[in-house]
Amino acid sequence: MAARFEIGDPQRPKGHALVFFRSSSSATAVLATYVVVLPIAINPAKYIPPAFAAHMPTGMGAVEATALPPIPESIGDLATLRRLAQRRGDDLLDGGVVDSDTERLMVATHEVSREYAARYQEATAAVPPDPPSGNEVPPPAAADEDALRWMFLDERGRVGELAKLTGQLRYAVDGNDAHLIRSTTAQIQRLKGHLSEKYRLDEFLTGATRPGETGRRLAELYIDRCYKLSNEQYEDLSRIDREIEALERSDT
Repeated sequence: MAARFEIGDPQRPKGHALVFFRSSSSATAVLATYVVVLPIAINPAKYIPPAFAAHMPTGMGAVEATALPPIPESIGDLATLRRLAQRRGDDLLDGGVVDSDTERLMVATHEVSREYAARYQEATAAVPPDPPSGNEVPPPAAADEDALRWMFLDERGRVGELAKLTGQLRYAVDGNDAHLIRSTTAQIQRLKGHLSEKYRLDEFLTGATRPGETGRRLAELYIDRCYKLSNEQYEDLSRIDREIEALERSDT
């Protein structure tokens, strides 16, 4: 089944996509699932107890992509799904028209997931590695694990991860530790891909890496702002934004 990209570039898949199907039994029914290309392929057979191994299908290989839920669920409407994909920065795929039979839905989902993973792997393999510059910090071995963990956190959980990294960043700035500043900044940049633009992480990084008390206060204000956004507490945002603006204009 060839899925069509409603949002995103088929030559450069992002590795995470909302996928929708239309039901053949209803012109208005829309079913959707979320497909993730795993940064580390998983072989389920490795985790099956020996007593059950004989009951596993033969020839089972590594799983490179997964769909959650495995059977697409009914959603409100396509416009809502499109807005969600844009806000989250996901690809949006049209899987076509399928029967609403459970088995056929599972097969269609599996085919789209496999096709999307293959596109992603091809696009990734076609990109040459960046030449070392001497100033760059090699990505930590745990980078893939971080990305996988962040993927399954809700928005408040991701803001909590940002708060932890901010404490580490300020420790590095106060100690003038250039290596730790670069590595922590790189982690925050990766986390940025899992948070929407309303958190203004580019501005946050500029302020949080300023030395001295101004940078420390800016970091506190930005984190407070992120928590209020994630909790939908908008009443105090104007005051926080005014204080941020005043500090960013200051020279101290």
